[in-house]
Amino acid sequence: MNPFRAILNIVFPKNCLACKRHGYMICPKCLQEISPPWEQLQPWIVSVFKYKNSNIRQAVWKLKYQGSHAIADDLAPYMYDELISMLEERLSIYEGRLILIPIPMTRKKLRDRGFNQSEILAQAIRNQNKELFTVNSSSLIKIKETTPQAKIKIRSKRLANMRGIFDIKNPSHVANQTIILIDDITTTGATLSEARKVLKKAGAKQGFAVTVGH
Repeated sequence: MNPFRAILNIVFPKNCLACKRHGYMICPKCLQEISPPWEQLQPWIVSVFKYKNSNIRQAVWKLKYQGSHAIADDLAPYMYDELISMLEERLSIYEGRLILIPIPMTRKKLRDRGFNQSEILAQAIRNQNKELFTVNSSSLIKIKETTPQAKIKIRSKRLANMRGIFDIKNPSHVANQTIILIDDITTTGATLSEARKVLKKAGAKQGFAVTVGH
């Protein structure tokens, strides 16, 4: 464990959001009791937990607004397992390392917040299997700010809100690669679909996604 994070664990001890068990921000027992979503949005997207669950909502809030690496560390094994199950059903062979691509923020928003929660998740998933995954946080960029998707109730407007918001730097870094998009939550899949479209246009041969909740 990183020495700095070990010190933080002493100064700010971790206790499960649900049952207060020491050593976790959200413990395996409580996570195993949370239902998966009723349905997956697309065959290429897997969401692990039902976002309506209050513990998942609280965990995502802490990850998103406090940058809690401990939350990501607790969630990552479950995201990894679901991702591997999906890939084994859809890929006959893993050719080289798979590229985890976190959904990006605009530079301004990243500067204001100081971190990208999707990148924290991507790094935590990579730590589950460093031989299989690599993280690319620079090729997919967000080039314009948008109205938060949660504030838009009509699906067609959500889709329109996402058009043209992503671009690709260094297309050669994603060309002919299998990429996996990482995000905290998805509602209609509009953000993931737009990102996947841009990546495939740049030459990515396969595009999948995993999120904490739906």
